Amino acid sequence: MEYQIDLREAFNHKMIGEPQDYQERSDIEWGSAECMFLPDSVPSNYDYQGILFDLSAKNNFNADNIQCENQIIQVGLSNLKFIYLLTFSEWIHVNEELQFRYEDGFTQTECITVFEGDKAIWNTDIKKGTCERAFQVKISYGPNYWIYINKIQLKCSQKLTSILLPFNPGLHILAITCKGE
Repeated sequence: MEYQIDLREAFNHKMIGEPQDYQERSDIEWGSAECMFLPDSVPSNYDYQGILFDLSAKNNFNADNIQCENQIIQVGLSNLKFIYLLTFSEWIHVNEELQFRYEDGFTQTECITVFEGDKAIWNTDIKKGTCERAFQVKISYGPNYWIYINKIQLKCSQKLTSILLPFNPGLHILAITCKGE
């Protein structure tokens, strides 16, 4: 079973769009106009080895990703085996902890790695199965940018109530998909 977590209410940052649409706006938090992801290079849905991600929020005028600032993402699902996060990093390489909170009070802490999207990386820098390149997007100015997949194995079959995100505004989440039994 596969579940896509609806993140629309948690979205607090705009990164996908035409720069001219956002240069004059002050009502939303958005990436600099030079580094906007061009919409035609971001798929509406992405399939990673049979795991589907919904990226239809790219068409939302207000926000399309989470800039991590200690948000709590509500989940409410049982018997999960894996969580897949579609991520990117703005300006820095990121190595951060996420907390997975279960109904019985158990907390699982896992580290994710996301590399700065426009920098070259060496295969030896990536923990196999934890962080992989997913696809590239075109940006409004400069080189293409990498979007990453982070796969986390869950250690408890109890109901996962929430995920606590780290405080690191350089880390962004586009989508989360859970895989269960």
